Amino acid sequence: RHARIPEAPHPELAEALTAALQPEPDHRCTCRELLILLDNALSALADVQHRQAMGEALMGEAREHLLRWHELGVRLDEERRVVLVQSQKIPGYADLHHKRPLWEAEDRVYQLTSARWLSWLRATQQATLAATLLPESRESQSTLGELWWERMVDAEARGDAREAWLARQQ
Repeated sequence: RHARIPEAPHPELAEALTAALQPEPDHRCTCRELLILLDNALSALADVQHRQAMGEALMGEAREHLLRWHELGVRLDEERRVVLVQSQKIPGYADLHHKRPLWEAEDRVYQLTSARWLSWLRATQQATLAATLLPESRESQSTLGELWWERMVDAEARGDAREAWLARQQ
């Protein structure tokens, strides 16, 4: 009666164990063959674990950038309101020193817009890399879907029909 071989964490490791523990000595692998099988199995297992860790780290970064996208959106809305108020309050013929607060607010809107799109791009890049490392991961696919949804909603809010159409296609 033979003991049952426990299930191995990786198929290649199970293959190496099965080859080494054959009941008939003539069917067992040699030490060199076992060394090669174990090396291949452990390398494959280490590669899977490395890809898993890298994918999870990339998804963490993607989530951070997506959160930053939302935070910058709130700040951007606030600054756009400031620009609107300043532009209504300051007449076009006003002295330059009176227009400075308006220009500064417009500069902040530009900087926030740039930072916001950069955070979207980084989130998309990290989620895409995670999806290539972990193709079976629903989280990376879900995050990519959410990113494209956010872009479509933003494009529709800005009235950019072409960009909204492109985002819907993703």
